[in-house]
Amino acid sequence: MKKGSVVLVLFFLSLVFFFYSCKKNDQYQQSPNGLQYRIITDAKKPKAKQGEIAQYSAVWRNAKDSIILNTSASNAPQYGEVYKPKFKGDPIELLNMMGPGDSGSCRVSVDTMFKGYPLPPFLKHGDIITLDLKMMSLISKEDYKKMAESKMNEEYNNEIQQIQAYIAQNNLKATSDSLGIFYVIDDPGKGKQPKEGSNVTVNYTGKLMSNGQEFDSSLKPGKQPLQVVLGNHQVITGWDFGLRYFKEGSKGKLILPSRLGYGERGNGKIPPNSILVFDIQMLSVK
Repeated sequence: MKKGSVVLVLFFLSLVFFFYSCKKNDQYQQSPNGLQYRIITDAKKPKAKQGEIAQYSAVWRNAKDSIILNTSASNAPQYGEVYKPKFKGDPIELLNMMGPGDSGSCRVSVDTMFKGYPLPPFLKHGDIITLDLKMMSLISKEDYKKMAESKMNEEYNNEIQQIQAYIAQNNLKATSDSLGIFYVIDDPGKGKQPKEGSNVTVNYTGKLMSNGQEFDSSLKPGKQPLQVVLGNHQVITGWDFGLRYFKEGSKGKLILPSRLGYGERGNGKIPPNSILVFDIQMLSVK
């Protein structure tokens, strides 16, 4: 056989081996719990234990291989507890099989995953969705709690500094309490001081401190003053405690760090981690 022919045969065999390897790597196995999965990368490190907290990135794809959700797009680390699968084919089982540096994939029926719940509009019954998962690290619940508290305190202190700068820039005479509530009394009023259990009626206008954008107001056409019983958790924490500084007939402002408002989740027009400013008019206290 000529040298050129030998090279051609070897090249052909290498292609066959390459495609066979890819096909083999693409094959999904089925776990005893019914999950179709495959391990793509095994870093040979200790695997997750139930109760540990995993830092991971995840990409969900629909039946047409279009991306539904990519957690890496948020640029924020994703953490989740490793727990025992709760249903047949539960994708959490894949996390149980992995350790730091590992990556894997699994396929899940939307009818199984959303059983008892309405399907999102971008999915339909019978669809199979794919989860591509990569694990970065594992930590204990205790270490995760310490890390989360440290981050929360750092963010809170940063927000307090922003509020203090806002107060100085706007020449406000504000008072703060141990919770982190800042309040300004422009008109002290002469009526009753509210307390826990008081039924109060207030007019309000809420704005984002960052840009002054109004997100809600009881003064808009069709809206009414808000009635709330203090201490019953009917409103955000900053209101539940902050409104107690306003006597009947008083006017002023509440300035609230995000954890006393809508926190990391936000709410409608309120982005996550927003410092809120409310113009308050206390109409009645009962």
